[in-house]
Amino acid sequence: MLTGLNVDVVRGEWSAADHSDLTLWAVARQVSEVARQSGWTVDADGRVVVDRYLRSVDHPRVFAVGDGAAVPGSRMSCQAALPQGAYAADAIVGELRGKRVAPYSMGFLAQCVSLGRTEGVVQRVHRDDSPAGLWLRGRTAAVVKEQVCRSTVLAARSSLFAWPAGPA
Repeated sequence: MLTGLNVDVVRGEWSAADHSDLTLWAVARQVSEVARQSGWTVDADGRVVVDRYLRSVDHPRVFAVGDGAAVPGSRMSCQAALPQGAYAADAIVGELRGKRVAPYSMGFLAQCVSLGRTEGVVQRVHRDDSPAGLWLRGRTAAVVKEQVCRSTVLAARSSLFAWPAGPA
């Protein structure tokens, strides 16, 4: 899919990024040592420390999002990663077009945990990720979590999604 867009996909060769106009570094499921090895400021978990525009506090041309970014008020989740990625893409395009970019803002909706196909827990949360009143458990929560996962895949494939603003 990406090769049809003139994108070179390079695996395991970080030095290739030194010679590109734009590098997208994607890591899933764990934080890589690349950020620490690059000398960027990282938190105790090795995530890149970013400002309110999701830029490395050391290198303003480096955006960090998702599980590899230490975003204040955020946690590792697809609920946070998708908006961060969309924001960073919009910010890069906006800057290239000379537009002023607003700071990143995102509010949470729920915390979901799947405990297999038949068990789960879903807790509604306030935008600051603190627990709100409603929660589900058991099979109902597992079904809700499955729908969340399906909608996440659909949103990632279609780029059609929105998110609530962060806490005031």
